[in-house]
Parts: sequence; structure tokens; C-alpha cells
Amino acid sequence: MDNGMRGKKLMECMHRVPRSMMNLHKLGVHHSAEFLLHELAMPHCFNLLKVAYLVENQDFNCLKGIAGSAQNERFALDNHWNEPVRFLNHMNEASFNQKVKAIEIASPHYSGVDEMTVFSKIAQDLEVQHPLFKKVPIKHDNTGIIIFEPCDHAEYESWDETMEESLYLLGFTPIV
Repeated sequence: MDNGMRGKKLMECMHRVPRSMMNLHKLGVHHSAEFLLHELAMPHCFNLLKVAYLVENQDFNCLKGIAGSAQNERFALDNHWNEPVRFLNHMNEASFNQKVKAIEIASPHYSGVDEMTVFSKIAQDLEVQHPLFKKVPIKHDNTGIIIFEPCDHAEYESWDETMEESLYLLGFTPIV
């Protein structure tokens, strides 16, 4: 797909996200990070093989896995936003999501270990073959950490800045 068409698809994807997140909120769905991460990983968005979202809270010396999405465990129906109960049931069964959510370790900030060493170890444990990492500040002085693997590294490079900006949306999701 050429960059113009790819950019259009990406903008359409990101344009729909805020409304979809508000609809979940109105329905009382508290696991919106899983919905957002799944959307970001989709082929029409950033096309990621695997993506894990973790939150670091230095005040509580904690690094906690929040959600994960893997291409081989994608939700089978077309629009996961419109099927919240079925999607959450699917995510509860998805082994990659389970592995991510099981992560709860001390913050690298206080451990004396380089954070990239910690992130690389987590990526290895999650079987992310060629991991990339992003960190963004989120609410309550926490840090959102994304460990991911794009389907196509060359294609991803042209969307690196757009992806980083989109990750700030995770800061609006509850940490559950």
C-alpha cells in the first residue's frame, strides 16, 4: 500500500477512536486499554504483530502489565468496539494478553537495572522477536510503556511519530 493510502487509512482509524472510547465509557466498560491496543495493532492502523502495554508507577515501585494484543489472537468479528462483552471474553482467553497482565515487577527506576534491560527481558518473556519500545507520560505521574513488534519495520518507520502521539490516548484509559 502506498504511503498516501496508508496515511488515509491510519487517520480514519485514529479519527474513530475517541468516539468509540466514549461509547465504551457510556456502557460502563472499564477495560478500554484492551480495546484501544487491539485497534492500534490492526492492519488498517499500525499493523503490529504483538503489542504490550505496561504502566510504571515509581511512587509504588511497580511496573504492571495492563493489556496485550497479538496478531495470531485477533478478535474474529469485524468491529470489537461494537461487541464489548464478546471482545472482553475473547481477551480474557487470549494467552498473550494473559501473559502481559501477569507482569508485575519492581520499577526499573529503583532496581538499579537499566530500564532497556528490563524491557528487553519482558519482550523476550513475551516472545516478541524484534521488539521496539516507547515510553509516554500518562496521568498521575505514571509512565506508559509499549513493547511492540511491527509486521513491517520499514513501513513502521514512516509512522513512528504518529504512533507515539496515539499512545497518549492510553493515558485516558483506566488502569485495571
